[in-house]
Amino acid sequence: MKVFNSNQGVCVKNGISLKILKIMRNMLILLFLPILQSIAGNSYSQSTTLSLDLEDVSIKEALIEIEEQSEFFFAYNAKLVDVQRRVDISVKDQPILDILAKIFSDSDVDYLIMDRQILLSQKKYLSESLKMMQTRTVTGSITDENGDPIIGASVRLKGTNSGTISNLDGIYSIEVVDANSVLQFSFVGYVSQEVTVGNQTSIDINLELDVMGLEEVVVIGYGTIKKSDLTGSVSSVKGDDIDSYPAVTNVMNKLTGHTTGVYVMQNTGEPGSAFSVQIRGANSIQGSNEPLYVLDGFLTTGSSLDMLNSLDIESVEVLKDASATAIYGSRGANGVVLITTKQGKSGKTTLEFESSFGSQSLSKKLDLMNATEYAQLYNEQAVNDGLAPYFSPAEISAFGSGFDWQDFIFQNALISNNTLSLNGGSEKTRFSISGNVLNQNGIIKGTGFKRYSLKAVLAPIMLAKFKEVNNSCPLPHQWGQLQMEVDFLKKVLGK
Repeated sequence: MKVFNSNQGVCVKNGISLKILKIMRNMLILLFLPILQSIAGNSYSQSTTLSLDLEDVSIKEALIEIEEQSEFFFAYNAKLVDVQRRVDISVKDQPILDILAKIFSDSDVDYLIMDRQILLSQKKYLSESLKMMQTRTVTGSITDENGDPIIGASVRLKGTNSGTISNLDGIYSIEVVDANSVLQFSFVGYVSQEVTVGNQTSIDINLELDVMGLEEVVVIGYGTIKKSDLTGSVSSVKGDDIDSYPAVTNVMNKLTGHTTGVYVMQNTGEPGSAFSVQIRGANSIQGSNEPLYVLDGFLTTGSSLDMLNSLDIESVEVLKDASATAIYGSRGANGVVLITTKQGKSGKTTLEFESSFGSQSLSKKLDLMNATEYAQLYNEQAVNDGLAPYFSPAEISAFGSGFDWQDFIFQNALISNNTLSLNGGSEKTRFSISGNVLNQNGIIKGTGFKRYSLKAVLAPIMLAKFKEVNNSCPLPHQWGQLQMEVDFLKKVLGK
């Protein structure tokens, strides 16, 4: 015969001690709560039917009767469940769910059936426990902008230390707590994403390239490399930084203050005059200390940069250490300046007009004597030499201030720079056309510098055609090398 302890709510059978059963009850609750969602559909509780005909009995007596007719075992806390309440129950061949629904109707008691174990408690406590233990698995795939799987992408449950990474196929699997859980997806070089789980069990993510991260690519003479992977001494200046400077005639002047170890000096103050550039000081006493200039892959001289519009510059990289000689030989002994111009971009065609104006003036005039002061000085010199004065007082007063030759020679000079550019392209062709008019007046009247330049770039992308070369044919070494370079470029460009 089963006996219930009303204070502890522990079922006692055949003289087993209350303390042991209390421990067993608590262990059962802890063991079975985590697996409450994984019980099979055809469990014992769903396949068993009972018949009861009880009048004016306590709930405790009704539960004892159910245990005697079946293999069910009840666990509850007598302080939370009123098992002394009187009930009438009459059922025939009914499942346990229907029987419990009639017993605990009009009460705040709820129940949780785990096959043969039945947990009784108040609804508020049971619902909170269920919510806390309601975990499920979310799976999915992580791909890049081309639909290819991303290996090793990070998946983290926001606000926790729980996380995982995608496998070789870009597939991930992670346990989530509830529908309000937020998953964070991230990978180096891509924009991170956050997704609320909700009712989803499968979430596929397509990560987009991080444009800001791509801008940290540096040209190093024989290709490009991530700035974080760069080991040589290279200074990089982007086009936006160059455009922030006022209008100047030579693009090298815009490197001033942007690159360490690079000394830029204009040889004369004449408008449009050449600049002298030294990288890490002078390397030769008799020879030239000018660096090697490479414009879009072509070797050039510093004088040709005078005709280059600074608004057409995409980036400027300065190779400063000995690695430059490994690429360009002795010509790069004084350093190398790599200049990349704008080549156009695939997408919408854009028409841009940029205009800048400035004013130049003499910073300080020479402090010279006027005509009256000059005549008085000569008279003092004559007196000191024991001679008669050169000018009479009437002549000196007639001189006045005289003529200011500095005001006559110098002026406030205007400088203007106007550029009209057309950029665009498609998947197969990119183009960039720009025209520039630079007008710089000198601070000395009659001097100045005018430049008219036109730049046109048409870059057809014909890599797909090169790829059609029959690889089964024996190719000379040069063509085999070309094929390798084409394959490398296609990977870089994503073609």
